[in-house]
Amino acid sequence: MSRGPGRLQRAIFSILRHNLKPMTFTEIMGPPPEHGCGFHPYFIRSVRRALRRMVDDGDVMAIGAGGPRDPHRYCVHPFVVALFGERAEYDALVAAIEDAEQQCRKARSPDRWANLPSALAELGQQGE
Repeated sequence: MSRGPGRLQRAIFSILRHNLKPMTFTEIMGPPPEHGCGFHPYFIRSVRRALRRMVDDGDVMAIGAGGPRDPHRYCVHPFVVALFGERAEYDALVAAIEDAEQQCRKARSPDRWANLPSALAELGQQGE
């Protein structure tokens, strides 16, 4: 039985929430601890697993196709911010998601997120 998000998931959520912009996995991991010394493969695998679980649970949203040209960009799901955050934080996140969506559109052909801006706009109107 689960007791809620683990320490790693809480840390990832905190990083994403404080940055308020979609981040790639490399940006989330940040620079290696020391020059010339990388993260242990087990740790990287654990972070990827925790991030994937958060996406599956709906706490975090993955934008992008996930390839080298268009890597996944992760951000806190706007519904979570709308429920627990402030209005200014929500507006900043929506603007960042729309900006990331435009970048995704340039990187790939058909866009799966074509209705995202209208859905987010409707959410913002309902929250007022």
